[in-house]
Amino acid sequence: MAWYIALLAGGLLLLIAEVFLPGGIAGTFGVLALVGAVALGLVIFPPPWGFLAAIGVVVGGGVFFLLWVKLFPRSSAGRRIALQVDLTNYKSLAPPPPELIGVTGETLTALRPAGIATLDGKRHDVLADGGEWLPVGANIRVCAIRNGQIIVCAADSP
Repeated sequence: MAWYIALLAGGLLLLIAEVFLPGGIAGTFGVLALVGAVALGLVIFPPPWGFLAAIGVVVGGGVFFLLWVKLFPRSSAGRRIALQVDLTNYKSLAPPPPELIGVTGETLTALRPAGIATLDGKRHDVLADGGEWLPVGANIRVCAIRNGQIIVCAADSP
């Protein structure tokens, strides 16, 4: 009986600790402790009570989880932990326009293979094609735009 109570209490404490400790280890061991408590309850209690204890752990855990999700974010501790950022005015970066393909420019930093270059008088983050390294001041040409990145190659390459 003492093991049953220890597994239940330990499992709940580990699940609560998972909120504050990143990584998932505490949550995994908490779930394993609760599963162990259910299995132990089925063994140590007589037939109708073991089943009821198992159902009680499952239903009680579900109710506890729902209350935690509903009430914890509104508590003072929950407000300190949860991210409180308004993203209504957030503007993501627009992908580079396809018209840049073929435009020439000059590297402002060494491309190893990523760096900064000027294209049409504007600074852009660029990536050298094929991972090649280009020095500062190298003449470049935009070869492609892939996944929102401007891919450049040396201006004298085909």
